[in-house]
Amino acid sequence: MLSHLICAGLSLVAPLQDPAPSPSGFRPLGFDAALIQAQALSVPLLVDFYDPASDEWTVMKRVTWGDPVTLRWLEARVVAVQFEFSREAELAQRLGVNSPATCVFLTSEGLEIDRLRGFVDARTFMTEGQGIVNCMKHVGPARLALDADRLNPVARVDLGLAYLSCRRLARALEEVLWAWDHGYERVDFREARLSELPLVIKRVLAAYPGGRQAVIERRDQLQKRLLAFEEGADSVRLAREVSALNTGLFAEKKQLELFNDLRARPKVPREVLEALYCRMLVDMLIRDKRWSELLDGRGDVLLWLDSEYLTLREVAAAVERGEQGLGISADALSIRRNGALHLAGGYVEALFATGKAREASEAIDLVLLHDARAQAHHTLLRACLGARRIDEARALLARAERRGFAEDELEPLRRSLASAAGQSAK
Repeated sequence: MLSHLICAGLSLVAPLQDPAPSPSGFRPLGFDAALIQAQALSVPLLVDFYDPASDEWTVMKRVTWGDPVTLRWLEARVVAVQFEFSREAELAQRLGVNSPATCVFLTSEGLEIDRLRGFVDARTFMTEGQGIVNCMKHVGPARLALDADRLNPVARVDLGLAYLSCRRLARALEEVLWAWDHGYERVDFREARLSELPLVIKRVLAAYPGGRQAVIERRDQLQKRLLAFEEGADSVRLAREVSALNTGLFAEKKQLELFNDLRARPKVPREVLEALYCRMLVDMLIRDKRWSELLDGRGDVLLWLDSEYLTLREVAAAVERGEQGLGISADALSIRRNGALHLAGGYVEALFATGKAREASEAIDLVLLHDARAQAHHTLLRACLGARRIDEARALLARAERRGFAEDELEPLRRSLASAAGQSAK
């Protein structure tokens, strides 16, 4: 069973202990000497704490530390040392070890990679241990950032992604869910917790389906509180949090069921309904062409578009300055930019379809003011065609031509318009 990560102290000097209780594979070194040797060899340091009087240790000594294949692996892949827990209480405390048997894997700089607790047989140790060793290069930088601020949810997410990259999936989910459970306490993380973190949760669950239940339990507890509408409860926040976790779970049906349930109830505050309009729900409403419901949740579409593009501009500036953080990268910016464009296209079609042609035209102007790509013209052209606004689609093609796009960028717009015009003529 894996425990919580706690960073190793580098300054502790552990004296040489009595001869190691296991044969080859473990080295008769103190902690500092073992760390120096790990640095020299550029391999992880494994520190195993044991209790010679426990039955668990007796069995593990025979079946795990007595296994010749395991011991050869220890010699080849790590610098391994063992300490009796009761005799090295100070070292155990520095490493955050509360009880034996515990194996702590450290980078060669003394930063914790991961740990194993309790009895593990030789096969399990080899499988788990190899996975942890493979994580050393990934986890080291993330661990260093977390050590600077143990309560930083962004650092926790980065550590979770580091674990994900080296397939320590349970640990990845543990760190990401820590950021979810505690992230609201950091004001500067609250928005990212509801917008960016669910996408990270989705990534982890795609690789680790076994972790879904932990997220489902959190979602169900929040939804139960939301539907109770207890006096004093922050129902808007609960709705946003349920929506965020449904996004992480990609629980489309659950989100739509909740949305339909609350819309059917009398006297549900409008702000609560609006809080359910996560990207996933909006995508479903666009897909099903439920235009009135789509617009009900957005309020002033033009105001939303302007706000979204202002935020994108701020993210772009942060990326240009080389800043780091959840959702701040060139890839994240591109994904968010294309996502905003997709939603804008849906809203333009909804406005046209519900008779709000002036607002739709203003939305087109606003989008193209911020996003002049051929892709933006194509998305908006398709929205016009979806609403059977052929003249507006022709105007968009003319705008694209005036911008001087390359022929290979203009050709898809011309084909889409020609196809729609031909169908309309029939």
